[in-house]
Formats: sequence, C-alpha cells, structure tokens
Amino acid sequence: MGLYAGCLVVACGAGYWLLHTPGGDAIPIVTADARPVRVRPENPGGMSVNQAENFILSGDVDDSESRLAAPPEAPNTKALRASENARSKSVKPAGNRLVAPPASDSDG
Repeated sequence: MGLYAGCLVVACGAGYWLLHTPGGDAIPIVTADARPVRVRPENPGGMSVNQAENFILSGDVDDSESRLAAPPEAPNTKALRASENARSKSVKPAGNRLVAPPASDSDG
C-alpha cells in the first residue's frame, strides 16, 4: 500500500512540474536591439602588423619568374591523325566466319 501511495505522490509531483508555467501566463515579447548594428571603429587606421614590410606580407610579387604549374598540354592533332591512319592501314579486320564444331558419329 505504501508503494502505491509513493508512486501517486511522484506522479502528481511530476504532473504539477510539467504543467506549471514559471513566470505566470504572460507571453514573452521579443524586441530588436536598440543599438546600431554597425559602429565606426575608434581607431579607423587598422591594426599594425609586425614585419609588414616583409616580402611575403607586403603583397609585392614579382610575377615574371613565379610559376605554380606547367602550362596545359596542347595535343598535336596532325600527329594523332597520321598515327591513326597508319594504324588503320596496317591492321585488317578479321573475318566474321563462324566455324561449326565437328559432328560426332556416336549415338549417345
């Protein structure tokens, strides 16, 4: 009997906890922030970077000698056509003859 009473108390407490709305019945109202979205910085000069005069950080690049990769390949279409013509002349297609298997004389 004590077990049933304990379960009833726990169930009632859980129900009250789930259904009870803290803060009353008022619906919260969400408003936009009154502050401006963008604000001009106090120091508009920007941040100072150590070693900014360094060759890599300065942005001065000598493009005359720098390469990232080899230039793209350009196929020689005349050589491709000549090799294809030579290959087609040297190789003749095989005949499409079907050879029947030899007939067997045994009555199996």
